Amino acid sequence: MHRPRYAIGFLLAPILFAMVFAAVGCGAGGTEKLTIDRFFGASRMGDNVTLGGIATVAFDPRVEGQVTGSSVVSVSEEQVTPLRLKELAAAYEEARRASEDLNKRKLAYQDQHTEELNRLLDAERKGLKLRGKDAEFQAAWNKWREETAAVEKNLSAARGKLQAERSIAEMSVFNPQNPIDATQYDGELAMKEYTLSAATITPAGQRVTRRLVLTLQQARLKGETPITGRWIITKITDVTASKTP
Repeated sequence: MHRPRYAIGFLLAPILFAMVFAAVGCGAGGTEKLTIDRFFGASRMGDNVTLGGIATVAFDPRVEGQVTGSSVVSVSEEQVTPLRLKELAAAYEEARRASEDLNKRKLAYQDQHTEELNRLLDAERKGLKLRGKDAEFQAAWNKWREETAAVEKNLSAARGKLQAERSIAEMSVFNPQNPIDATQYDGELAMKEYTLSAATITPAGQRVTRRLVLTLQQARLKGETPITGRWIITKITDVTASKTP
């Protein structure tokens, strides 16, 4: 049966419209927008498993409300910074060994001066002032205390820097079938900010439109086989009250 051309065009119009709409939707954020939509959907459902794989932040519906839909207002230029995982891992290992070495030496010294240490601790509990050799031991033990505090402070700082960078990178490249130790790679961390107009139901049941800025980051590891991670959400800022009309 022959159909007029205008009839065929009429039948194809809804399909073409859907294709154009989908293309526009992907263009306004692409895979990053899909991640954002998954994040808000999982937040509404309390799906912590999904959230644990795509975000380091939470959007608690009991406090923040529920985002039922969003559109992209703007996307910032991508910023890229080097990942210093190897360097930070080496610094942490050096600090850990220094702490381990100090603790061994301190324990050996402590074992050689058990009686003096017991007298020192007893005097400190009672608020007594030590004299003679006990005072000399107190001065020596205080040096151990100061050195321990400095070494442990350095270890804590090194651990914190490594964990901050490693947690984002490893979440981005996480693959249960192929676990990756990101500290064995060089690479870079990309960052974008998405400003959204978000239809939200508040905890009180009101429907409002909020302006939210989401920070997304993606790890890109370099090696024999480069690894590009997925975008994850690392920060959410509500700028509704501060936006200009």
